[in-house]
Amino acid sequence: MNLRPLGRLNPMLRHTLRGAATLIVVSGLAALAGSACAPDPGGPPPTTTVNTTTTIAPPWLAAGCYTNTMQPLLLGSVEFSGAENQLGNALQHFTTNGTCSSGSPETETIVRSPDAASALALCESLDGPETFVSASNLSHYGWNVPVDAWFCQTPLFP
Repeated sequence: MNLRPLGRLNPMLRHTLRGAATLIVVSGLAALAGSACAPDPGGPPPTTTVNTTTTIAPPWLAAGCYTNTMQPLLLGSVEFSGAENQLGNALQHFTTNGTCSSGSPETETIVRSPDAASALALCESLDGPETFVSASNLSHYGWNVPVDAWFCQTPLFP
């Protein structure tokens, strides 16, 4: 923009234009300065509430009675305490009615493991009173349980 023609303007008009320009600049600076010095409203910062849903996974193997569906006469039912990888966490009842009620159940141990070798290692780490010699997969032998549930097996004959 060429400002030379301003020099030829009426001095009164030139003075008015300069005053207006000055007023605009000063007003803008005052507005900026005023906004920078706005008082803090105080109190905690505003919060946003978000609806969330927490999903709780069911237990690996819930406490309860599990009946053998393949060989009920031979293997009966197993009463699991719900305590994962604990020595003596199950009772095996040699009954055919699926109620987990018998006069003399056998104390068993059930562990959670992806395969037989690591299941046996886990069984041995529990330091039971007897030596565990193998681990048997419960789901392969007729119990309706997760595929990673294993019986810790003791020797059949001492």
